[in-house]
Formats: sequence, structure tokens, C-alpha cells
Amino acid sequence: MRIRLLGWAVVGVVGLAACGGGSRVANPAGWSKQVRINFITSCTLTTGGQTTRCGCMADKLSKEIPAQQADSLAPDDPRFQAALKSC
Repeated sequence: MRIRLLGWAVVGVVGLAACGGGSRVANPAGWSKQVRINFITSCTLTTGGQTTRCGCMADKLSKEIPAQQADSLAPDDPRFQAALKSC
């Protein structure tokens, strides 16, 4: 049952990410929609389903981290942790 619920959470994240979450955020680091979706999906799994928080983190991190680094940003990275705390 937990896996099924987690699967629905990921579907919700992907849906929100694909829509941009309803906000227009500056994207100087070049994050595409797919990079954002990948980050939010991975973050949601890492943070135990905190989709709103992960969307906030994506907004913040996309302003400072190049798209090429987004997929490899580890949860113990100070930038990840700073964004997590600020969201």
C-alpha cells in the first residue's frame, strides 16, 4: 500500500512540475522542464513525499545551480540543505 501511495505522490509531483506549479520563476541556470521534473521527483523520494517543499527547493536551486548539476545534487550537499531549510 505504501508503494502505491508513493507512486501517486510521484505522479502528483510530475504533474505539478510539468505545469510549473503555477508560478513563473527566473531560470538563469538553464533548467528545462524535464530537469525540474527529475529534481522534484528525486527530492520527493528523498524527503519522504514533501512535494511542495521540493518545488520550492527547485525554484531556489534553479537560480544558482546549473542544470548539469541538478541531477547529481546529493541530499547532504550544503546547497540542498540550505534550500531545504529555507523552504
